[in-house]
Amino acid sequence: MLNTMLQNLASRFNAFWLSIVRTVAPIIAGAIIGQLADWGLNLDKSAQDNLVLVVTIVASIAYYVVARALEQLGSRYSIPWLATLGGCLLGLPNPPAYAVIVRDQDARAPPLTQ
Repeated sequence: MLNTMLQNLASRFNAFWLSIVRTVAPIIAGAIIGQLADWGLNLDKSAQDNLVLVVTIVASIAYYVVARALEQLGSRYSIPWLATLGGCLLGLPNPPAYAVIVRDQDARAPPLTQ
């Protein structure tokens, strides 16, 4: 029983870190795109900072949506390279698998026998 609890904890921890990586990757991509948008702008400092902030936010959201769409389309239409590409754009190719606990048991696991 303790072994099962530790395995469940380990799998959740891995899924947790996987989800963190896949959340941070679009933020980093948006920040890079926002900084690239800063090049060549000849605006006053306040307007330029506000524009870069908006571009960063919009680019982060767009990056995430495109990456998830590629991942979903690849999975739905059995195009593994497309699903992998979408996942890689999010930092890691596989989405996290979360356990569903129902009455102290992982709902994905076979039923407990007593």
